[in-house]
Amino acid sequence: MIIEQFNNSPILDSLKIKKEESYQGFEQLFEAVKHTPEFVISSPAVILGFVYAPIVLFVKALKTRQIDNKTIMIDQVVVMCMNALLKK
Repeated sequence: MIIEQFNNSPILDSLKIKKEESYQGFEQLFEAVKHTPEFVISSPAVILGFVYAPIVLFVKALKTRQIDNKTIMIDQVVVMCMNALLKK
């Protein structure tokens, strides 16, 4: 959630940080995705965005008690994301 707040911060525009810089640290993941034929999409940025949003929303829903982690667990969210991203 810290990354989301940083990326959506108005101060980010004034810092003139490029999109590539905000993804630093994910390079290894991006390279692995490019060479992994099991993924439906080969764009690392799309995959990261697709996985990032559901997990962040899940955590927010837990914190605001909109959902109960005994009813829906993070593992289920991850499996759901992977099922959508991987070829069957």
